[in-house]
This record gives sequence, structure tokens and C-alpha cells, in this order.
Amino acid sequence: KPGLWELSAKDSVGELYHSWFDMPMEHYFEMIRAVNKIEISDRQLSSTLDYQTDLSDVTVELQRLRKAGPILLETVPQLAIDKKIGAYSTQDSRRKVQKGYFQILRAGEPIKPATFGELQAGDIFKVKKFVSPGVYSASKAEYLRFDPDWSKIGIREVTPLTRYPGSKAALDPSGYLEITLYHRDRQRAIVIGNIPFSLLVEQEDYQIPAFGVGILPPSEPIERRYLRLRDGPPPHYAYLLERADTQADWAVTNNHEKGLEQVILRPFRRDGGFWLRITLVSYERIVDLLEMNVRLNEPLAQRIELATERYQPPLFRVYSDANIL
Repeated sequence: KPGLWELSAKDSVGELYHSWFDMPMEHYFEMIRAVNKIEISDRQLSSTLDYQTDLSDVTVELQRLRKAGPILLETVPQLAIDKKIGAYSTQDSRRKVQKGYFQILRAGEPIKPATFGELQAGDIFKVKKFVSPGVYSASKAEYLRFDPDWSKIGIREVTPLTRYPGSKAALDPSGYLEITLYHRDRQRAIVIGNIPFSLLVEQEDYQIPAFGVGILPPSEPIERRYLRLRDGPPPHYAYLLERADTQADWAVTNNHEKGLEQVILRPFRRDGGFWLRITLVSYERIVDLLEMNVRLNEPLAQRIELATERYQPPLFRVYSDANIL
């Protein structure tokens, strides 16, 4: 919501507190012009920043974000049937799960499955509706369909073409990848890219905090933000895509309206090989919607294993100003 600023705080165990304030729009617009070095009227900025429900006329142009490299893997993802429903992948979703912000419905009636393997296509996640600026309604709900029919995944190498202003220009020698999930209907896809191999390791989640280009975590110490922008990797990207039967090009879909908020990646070892866990997180991060596991081929597994062996948490991840003695 343009002009609305959030003030956030966490205690020593990660509990989140937040509140909001409105910045006067004339100052907000002036800041945008200064940071982006553009000349544009207040009226034009107001129109540009307005929330757009329908983005179907926006064709994705990935060639502006990366140079496409070779395909590294094409395979079929496996549904993580043993994943517990209500297990959490982020601190944000943890509190909302604990407070019962969701139900699961089948044929309109509440059910209580323990794992994702007990769900059926078409089951519904009923979640509390988010009312701006930050209230979860007790009387209004959003209904998100359980959809396990992501039937193909492609992983390719890419070279990023974008960077944050003021960041170091050198690219990570370990390389970068792009992951595309294709739906069985061939009309939907999720693409995430410019992900550095050096940060795709067993020790950490790689979090896509929101869809778009270069979206940063919503709440972190300002010093950590500066370190991330200066020393971190080039901006990653994520899009939910759709296309009509007659279209060859993918168009951007408003992922928030579809109930999809974040993607979490995590490599792990199983059955003598390396796998990649892909978790899709719901509207307002209330609950994880789906988790898939992808077995990596030997060349990819070797690169992940090497990154895991060499991994040292970067400063922009470990910096803390908790002031705890």
C-alpha cells in the first residue's frame, strides 16, 4: 500500500510486533523521485503505484533480468506427502499457524488431515482475510484451493543482468540458476531465478520473500539491509505466470490475488543423493500450501554439495543488533 510505512520489532525469541503510520504523500513521492532519479508528476506516481488486481496485459520479459544458459535438469517433482499440515517454514507463518488462522475444508465441511498426503485435489484452505493495514478478520475469509498438479520442473543456468544501485558489480563465480515449475494444464507456471548456488545450501532456507524483482525481506535491521544491498547477490526474481491457449508468451498474474505469497528453497540429502525442497507459502504467509521435492542429477548435486562445504553465513544474514549481553 503506497505511503503506508510499517514499524517492526522483534524480541530475543523472534516474536514480532508491528504498527503503521502514513507518510505525507508529497514527501513520499519526492523520496521516490530522488531515489530513482526520475522526473514524474505526483499524479502519475499515484496512478503507477496504485494496487493492480489484473496484470494479464503485462508480458514477462526474463531476457531483461538474465542471460539464459544451458538447461541443467528437467524432471517431475514429487509431492512431500509426509509434510505435516501447519508445519511452518518461516517465523511469520509460525505465529499464524499457532493462532489457528486457517482451516481445511472438503465439500464445504472442515476436516483435520495431519499430512499433505491425506489431502485431495480441490480441498480448500480457508484462511482469515487480511484487512489493510494489518488486521485479520474474524468474520471474513479467503479460500485457497489445494492444487498438487505441478507436473514438471526445469532448472537452467543463468547470468544475472541486474544489480542494486551501489552494489559490487562482480558476479559470484559459483554461478546462478533459474527454476520453473509447470502446471499440468500447461497454462500456468512459477518461475524464480538469479538464485546463487553459493546460497543454495543445506544449512539455510533460501527465501523468496515476495514475488517481483529484487524484493527484500520485509523486516530487518537497517544495517543488515545496507550490507545486503552492498555485498549481497544480484536481485532475484519470482513470477506467477499464465497464458491463454492462443498465446505463446507468458503473462504476469497477481500472485497475491491467487493466494501465493512466498517460495522457500532448501537442499537436503536422501537416499544417497541430493534433493531440492520447494515450499509454496500462502496468502499473507498464514500457512504452507504445498511442498515438493526434486531429485537433483549428479552435476547439480555436486555443485550444491560444494556450496554446502564452502558455506560461511554472509554478514547480511548474521548481523544482529539485539544488544543482548
